[in-house]
Amino acid sequence: MASVIQKRAAQAVVGGLVADAAASPLHWNYNREVLDEHLKEANGKPEFFKWSVPFYTLSVGDFSCYGDQGFNMLQNLVENKGFDLAKYGQSIYDSFGPSSPYKNPNPSSREDMPKKGPWLNSNISQSLENLKAGKYQEGSDQAESDIYTKVIPLTALYAGNPQLSTYVEQAVRTTLNTDRAVNAAVAYSQLLEKVILTGEMDIQGWYDALPQNNVKDEMKAVLAKKDDSNHNDVVKEFGVACSLPGNMQGGIHCVLQGKNFTDSVRLTLSAGGGNCARSMCVGALVAAQNGGVSEDWIKRTNKGAKVTKLAQSLSELRK
Repeated sequence: MASVIQKRAAQAVVGGLVADAAASPLHWNYNREVLDEHLKEANGKPEFFKWSVPFYTLSVGDFSCYGDQGFNMLQNLVENKGFDLAKYGQSIYDSFGPSSPYKNPNPSSREDMPKKGPWLNSNISQSLENLKAGKYQEGSDQAESDIYTKVIPLTALYAGNPQLSTYVEQAVRTTLNTDRAVNAAVAYSQLLEKVILTGEMDIQGWYDALPQNNVKDEMKAVLAKKDDSNHNDVVKEFGVACSLPGNMQGGIHCVLQGKNFTDSVRLTLSAGGGNCARSMCVGALVAAQNGGVSEDWIKRTNKGAKVTKLAQSLSELRK
């Protein structure tokens, strides 16, 4: 019988990936007027809405490039019964390189958008040659919200393990070889770890324990906005895109609103921009604490059954 911690670990993984699939049809919408029209048409249920991404075309229920990365990490951990840097680095190359569904180049002009098929993140694109050569700690010089795709499955498996921060840093540097990305990833993993182990969403306690680095200052700004319930405006102020620190600041602000899983994902999804990554950030935390990922949402996620099975297998590796 699964322990409470195992259940929370599995819920975090399912919550993060299902949240990405729910947000993906309205991903990367930066035109507020257009997005508001979509949201009005969705009538309060923007999840799994009709495909309206201006940059690429997939099917409703598919993962964005963020969900695909998270699924890749999840699958890799289960297949290898733990984190192996070389096998993980190779899996990124195999899953996103020239023999993958991501092989077609992204359009260089807006006239050629939306691209048919998935969008290759620039940090992965810049890392592929080094990954091919077995250089697994020489990723791009970027700080992007791809960190959640690595951190959520790793933390689900290694919460409570003193090696967690080491594995997080190694995984992040495969494609995001910057201290800013690593600092944010380690901080996020520590928050998710505490939720998985205790069931408590103690963001103030987490903040108090953060080391004096860039993340501490960035989260201080978020806490100053905790009573501001206009999430759209807060996200706009911090930055609606996928880059750090704005994406993580927006995600933590959403969590501070104290809503359930469905309402939390709807809230940050509706803020637009890099909402798939923010939804993963939020979905994993809230699901780890409270569960609440509906069976309907899982069914509407095209790999929902696989995610559920793999998340269960991952949680069983904690024994």
